Amino acid sequence: MLKFQKNIHFFATYSSHKQSLLRKIKEDCFRYKILNFTKYFIFNYLSLCLNMNQMKKYLLMIIALFLFSAGSIPAQNEMFKALFMYNFAKNIEWPVSYRQGDFVIGVLGNDVVYDELKRVAERKLAGSQTIVVKKYSSVADIERCHMLYIPTSKSSSLPQVLTLLKNEPTVIITDKAGYATRGACINYTIVNGDQKFELNRNNMEARGLKVTNFLMELAINVN
Repeated sequence: MLKFQKNIHFFATYSSHKQSLLRKIKEDCFRYKILNFTKYFIFNYLSLCLNMNQMKKYLLMIIALFLFSAGSIPAQNEMFKALFMYNFAKNIEWPVSYRQGDFVIGVLGNDVVYDELKRVAERKLAGSQTIVVKKYSSVADIERCHMLYIPTSKSSSLPQVLTLLKNEPTVIITDKAGYATRGACINYTIVNGDQKFELNRNNMEARGLKVTNFLMELAINVN
């Protein structure tokens, strides 16, 4: 936490290092699991202020933190899930054929995560690939995608999804207890009130996906 606070202070003091420090702050947020309003602000809004003068930047920070503090905890968790997916993309290696064209993140059904992912896609890239977020009404609608999020409301569809994407290098992400051992690559979970995630490396590798050690260290590893 102290390291994180020092980065914030240095960021505000030395403007010439803003871009590199922003990246460092993001890494610290993910590494130390600072799952609070400040984390969401740093990930999504601080970069928008880089070319503003100090007065406007601090004003925006105060307003943003006030607005986030008014939101519900479930809504905040959906934000974090979307941000996690963006970070997953940076720490997973897909086969060569999937490293060109758009980086597609699919969402099965109607879920708030879809809207949060759209916001991320407006400003971020997955490496050199443009992020495209698609909503699939049913399993039959699912097309080629790099990641597929199955919300709790659609958890019963996992067996069908596994059949459909059996040989595809798609990261299947679920939100249901025990699903990391039932075929999902990543499963969201709440631990002591914090949004975290389980990762099944065997399921990843079975799909031809490589995971960085950094991501493995952050995850709750499940086999």
